Amino acid sequence: MEAHRRALAVARSRRDREGETIALLNLGERLRVMGRLDEALEFLERACVLCEECDDRFCQARAWESTGSALRALDRNDEAARAQGQARGIFRALGVERADARWLRPPTPPGPPQCGSTHDGPPPSGPRLPAGMVGEGTGGHLPIQADRAEDGCGEQMEFREDILGAPYEAAELTLRPDDEGPVCATLVRRPVPGAERAVLYIHGYNDYFFQTNLADHYAALGFSFYALDLRKYGRSLRPHQSPNFVRDLAEYDEEIDEAVRIIREVDGHRQLLLNGHSTGGLIGALWAARRAGRGLVDGLFLNSPFLSMPAGPAVRTLGGPAVTALGRLAPTRVLPSALNPHYTHSLHKDHQGEWDFDLTLKRPESFPLYAGWLSAIHQGHRRLHRGLGIDVPVLLMASTRSISTTKWHSALHHADAVLRADDIAAQGPRLGRHVTIVRIKGGMHDLVLSGEAARTEVFAELDHWLAAYLDVEPVGEHA
Repeated sequence: MEAHRRALAVARSRRDREGETIALLNLGERLRVMGRLDEALEFLERACVLCEECDDRFCQARAWESTGSALRALDRNDEAARAQGQARGIFRALGVERADARWLRPPTPPGPPQCGSTHDGPPPSGPRLPAGMVGEGTGGHLPIQADRAEDGCGEQMEFREDILGAPYEAAELTLRPDDEGPVCATLVRRPVPGAERAVLYIHGYNDYFFQTNLADHYAALGFSFYALDLRKYGRSLRPHQSPNFVRDLAEYDEEIDEAVRIIREVDGHRQLLLNGHSTGGLIGALWAARRAGRGLVDGLFLNSPFLSMPAGPAVRTLGGPAVTALGRLAPTRVLPSALNPHYTHSLHKDHQGEWDFDLTLKRPESFPLYAGWLSAIHQGHRRLHRGLGIDVPVLLMASTRSISTTKWHSALHHADAVLRADDIAAQGPRLGRHVTIVRIKGGMHDLVLSGEAARTEVFAELDHWLAAYLDVEPVGEHA
């Protein structure tokens, strides 16, 4: 919540109307989720006004829709109906009809920049960061020269204080635009002075980086910590984009390549570990296979990687070709999502968990599941099943059990509620010739967010593996 308030203050100080609108929407939606409905309405109604001033019809529809939801929760049903009618009317005018239309913004037509892309006063010094996502920071900014304009990355970028606050810094990586418009990723880092080792973390689906306990552990081992918020996720999601959407997992190679270049060539680390969770584990493994033989990465740690669909063999065999065909013909078709909202509830401190994170960036009900994205996952699995041939040591961890339930159950705290842990372990040998598989008793899907006993085992196993394969000296109780 405080991060959104900082982002709003930064946007207002820069007279960045687009950034202010994003921050107002984020604050309003966050407050609505928390049940602070009167406060939510203040921010959402201001967002409606700003969107109209900017003539951003899609953003205006989103604001009206959230306003309607807040009003309905207050039993102000007539006002709610009018607000949601406004949203539906705008969506229809934009030619967007389906139920999850607010996340399917039409491609931005060529033309003049949107309101907020220029300033009505002196421009801020340095490149513009997404005011709705990354804070201004109070200390000195750290410029990084990235002479990459010819392949879609910006010529210069800056690390500034991240939404998590010090010691985390973040920088926007400008990527090639797609048919929805401009695209970026966000590289977060927690530097360790003098460190020669670094780790790059890649999050999962419906996720972003917030796992500071993981960064703390790596820092104690002498690793500088880096994390990517991939395109259209978390800090990198923009109002004109369909969340989490890609047609091919290889699209992520662009931001991973650039992050690795910064870590090795700019920040000067000689050893790099890639740490991927869930979908990030699949993405990272496929990237490492495509980059085999180049010496870019020294090892992989995969935390419950998405190596197999959470369905029976018959469904996986018969459903794959159908999903692939649908993904080609109608990539933005929204499919039913099987993600259990109770998994997110089992993690968040405001529900049944112990962790604090932004429920507008990691949503209990998830974002829409697009046919094109699911087709990309199927294609990644087909590549895995042929064998990836990763040429560095791999540590794969998964829980000892999974759970499938549509209701709250205390077992959600002690099992993988997203994927089939046995299937993850079964696919492990296809990653490469040197794969270590460890099963964690009582582990949740994101193993580092498990209960204390399970996550202590995770970190102990990680330390032993790092000592054996990357010559990292353990510290503390795991030594």
